[in-house]
Amino acid sequence: MLEFIAVTIGFPIAYICLGLAMLSAVLFPVIQMFKDLKKAKTALIGVGFLAVVYLFCFLIADKADFSIGEKHVAATQMQFIEGAIYMFYALLLLSLVAIASSSLTRFLK
Repeated sequence: MLEFIAVTIGFPIAYICLGLAMLSAVLFPVIQMFKDLKKAKTALIGVGFLAVVYLFCFLIADKADFSIGEKHVAATQMQFIEGAIYMFYALLLLSLVAIASSSLTRFLK
């Protein structure tokens, strides 16, 4: 009986709370961005940089079909996935370079 109550009442309440949390996680930063447009400009520059990096990685990704047994992944889906993997590696490399260069400049001062 307790499991039935948890499933019929608990899960819908949990989904509603999750939806409200996701909505507030997206909505409140957008509201704050419109309140202070100078800070919003720097945030949008960062988002634009990420978009450019992903576009570059997407364009250099190989566009080929992929199959394992009966599972098939279309070429466009593989290009999206491979672009995301390349973006991960590019951002990892950029962050390591930034960490190394800031450590080196701090050491030389």
